[in-house]
Amino acid sequence: MTASTWSSARPRPAAAAPCRSAPAAATAALVALTNGTGGGLTQTVAATDALVRVDGFERTSSSNTISDLVPGVDLALTKAAAGTSHTLNVAGDNSGLKSAISAYVSAYNSVVGALKSTSAYNSTTRTASALTGDSWSAPCSRRCAAKVSANVSGLKELGVTVGKDGVMSFDGAAFEGAIAADPESVRQLLGKEGAYGAGVAKLLDGHLDSIDGTLVLRTESINKQISGLEDQLDKLDERMTKLSAMYTAQFTAMETMIVQMQGSASSLNNLLSTSD
Repeated sequence: MTASTWSSARPRPAAAAPCRSAPAAATAALVALTNGTGGGLTQTVAATDALVRVDGFERTSSSNTISDLVPGVDLALTKAAAGTSHTLNVAGDNSGLKSAISAYVSAYNSVVGALKSTSAYNSTTRTASALTGDSWSAPCSRRCAAKVSANVSGLKELGVTVGKDGVMSFDGAAFEGAIAADPESVRQLLGKEGAYGAGVAKLLDGHLDSIDGTLVLRTESINKQISGLEDQLDKLDERMTKLSAMYTAQFTAMETMIVQMQGSASSLNNLLSTSD
């Protein structure tokens, strides 16, 4: 909330700054500037609490800033103006809400873009993306689009539109005009219990809940698959090691047998030659 500067009937006087010890040469001059006996400082204006009256309610404060008189408004008391009335105009500050909607639109486009790129399939090159055919990404994308489609009229009135390519855009000027004409429409659509806000919050909670969110469960499932494949690879490596050792032993035995057979054949040839 924003508010105009408020003048009080009597602001609290500022406290005197503490004095530090001065050199001996300046002590006499300091004493000359004071009226107290022995050179001590004297109080010329007694400190009092600030006094302000709003709509008949009188309020005193030890500070010149009062924050608990008008809900959501800080009153800054600048000078005394006893008997003078002022008008306090309070208006809603929509800049934070406008920035929040703009940030949401950017986040929405990032999520939709990521889901689209990671689940796409290039029919020309016959190349699949990391999540092509995944059981989670496609339904998630459809649910996000369904929430927008169900509230497309209300979102458009607040300056939020979605193109044919699924990209969301935000018109700040249209939003300012809509909230000026009907501030309640924003709460009804985007509030905690709003038509779009509640649905999106429930959708996100269903996907992102740290215990049973679909994204968490899907991640755990993929990690289990990865762990299972790693176990299979370890077993395959062990099997390949055993097969390699077996084939090496068989090859060595065959080599030995061939050498022996070649020796026997040589002896037989020599015997046959001698017999001739």
